[in-house]
Amino acid sequence: MCCFEICELSYRQTDKQTYRYTGRKPFVRTVDSDIVVLATAFFDRLGLSELWIGFGTGKHYRDIAIHIIHAELGTSRSRALPLFHALTAQYFER
Repeated sequence: MCCFEICELSYRQTDKQTYRYTGRKPFVRTVDSDIVVLATAFFDRLGLSELWIGFGTGKHYRDIAIHIIHAELGTSRSRALPLFHALTAQYFER
């Protein structure tokens, strides 16, 4: 599944995420922290000028500017995020 296809304006929904494409500034809506970490780690390879992620639900919802986080961390630190996320993330099975 390609989630960053560039087009004028379209919507795509899966069970957990909604993608909105507007030119080269996509918006991704998710409740999965893995998406936030991977988007930050590989932002420079996506060829986008901006990337926004709507993360969370209800009063815990936040719009996150991935392009700003990636710029502040730099490429090498951003690429290391998935490793730290894998070591520290807590997964619960029901």
